[in-house]
Amino acid sequence: MNWKFLAKMKILLGLFIAYLTLWSQAIILFLYLKINVDTVFIVLGYVVCLVMTLIDWRWIYPHSEEWRWIRNPAYKKIIEEGINNENSSG
Repeated sequence: MNWKFLAKMKILLGLFIAYLTLWSQAIILFLYLKINVDTVFIVLGYVVCLVMTLIDWRWIYPHSEEWRWIRNPAYKKIIEEGINNENSSG
């Protein structure tokens, strides 16, 4: 399987879990705390989308330019040498 297919499956699974989570939390909060369901969906929707974006960005786009240095030993060596040079020059 290629990574694009796996990324799409992970997104769909994440959205399905987020959907179920939002519904269950909204029902619980509405029944027990009498909070408006629309308010709950707006707040929890933003939180879930933010968390999914932060968690999935590096996993979904491992070939993008921003993360290329993580996979490439040459970039990593240059960065480590730069850090060592800064530490030794002080």
